[in-house]
Order: sequence, then C-alpha cells, then structure tokens
Amino acid sequence: MISEKPEDGCYAYGMFLEGARWDSINHMIVHSKPKELFSDFPSIHIMPVLDRIVKAENTYLVPIYRVIL
Repeated sequence: MISEKPEDGCYAYGMFLEGARWDSINHMIVHSKPKELFSDFPSIHIMPVLDRIVKAENTYLVPIYRVIL
C-alpha cells in the first residue's frame, strides 16, 4: 500500500481487470488465465499534462468504474 502522496499527480489503486490480466514481467495487458474472471491491476501514478493534444490513432478508451462500499 502506498503511504505517501506524490509530489505531483496522484496514485490510482484498487482497480481490477475483467477478462484480462497484467503481465508484470513484460509490462503489458495479456489474456486472462483459464477460469479467471477478474485480476488485480497494479497501482499507477497519474501525472497531469497541460495543453496535450490527444491522438486518436492507436488509442483505446477504457471505461473505469468506481465502487464505494
């Protein structure tokens, strides 16, 4: 668990992948293991960027859902 705030940006944690998993050796999303519906996604550091032009090519928009228990 992350205990300190970053100097810039924020940390996102507690996310899961559905139908896929994170390969920590190759640092990429791969097919899920058999009979594995959900897998943990590692914490990520999100950095803000000003005046960025978003390229539509080679981009996949990923929906992220927040669940508060």
